[in-house]
Amino acid sequence: MANVVPDSFKTDLLKGEFNFDSSGGSTFKLALYTDISGLTTATTAFTATNEVGTSGTNYTSGGNTLTNNGVAISSNIGFVDFADLTFSSVTLSAVGALIYKSGG
Repeated sequence: MANVVPDSFKTDLLKGEFNFDSSGGSTFKLALYTDISGLTTATTAFTATNEVGTSGTNYTSGGNTLTNNGVAISSNIGFVDFADLTFSSVTLSAVGALIYKSGG
């Protein structure tokens, strides 16, 4: 599976649009997809196109909220540590995911 980092994320990161503090920071969500070919470097926001179906699956459109464990550094590499995410009692097939800032 390919990792795609949208250009809008790169520019908005440098503009300070995201707050990765574990307390009081931005809210991030993870949505699941059956086809990620539409998620490209031109992607600017969450899209329901090709998102996994919600009917009878116990999956809510838009995905689940990620718990931010904070920013850390290891071997000179900085990263955001999100807690493992569980979709309980969900019946579906997914080939990819999108992490996005919720609420603008």
